Amino acid sequence: MQATDLIALAFATFNVLRLVSYFPQIVAVARDRRGAEAISVSCWSIWIGANSSASLYAWVNLGDAIMALMMGFNAICCTTVVTLAVCKRFVRFRRVRSLSVVRIALRSIRAARHSPRPGTQRHQPAVDRQQDARHPA
Repeated sequence: MQATDLIALAFATFNVLRLVSYFPQIVAVARDRRGAEAISVSCWSIWIGANSSASLYAWVNLGDAIMALMMGFNAICCTTVVTLAVCKRFVRFRRVRSLSVVRIALRSIRAARHSPRPGTQRHQPAVDRQQDARHPA
């Protein structure tokens, strides 16, 4: 076996392993409930560009359909990870934002419930009145 054969074998082996390794990442992002914060969208986007351009290069310049398909599949897997991460972040952002709106509304309701109405005095518990009598302002 010559050096070129060993290099081709290593290239094929590691690319098959790379293709298989995308699936645990895709599953992890799909199951994530925190907006896939650990995924670097910019990094994965660069990998999409690198794999897409390698696929086109293999197809157009080398005429190697197998390498073009392999790189194309890498680009598709990277795109899947980025798409899932962006969707998870969007859903989490909307959920957090809607929870913030609900929290603000609840605070307003609580504040309105505990504030005195115009023309009425706020009810003070007896303990507060006793403390006020001992320590006038």
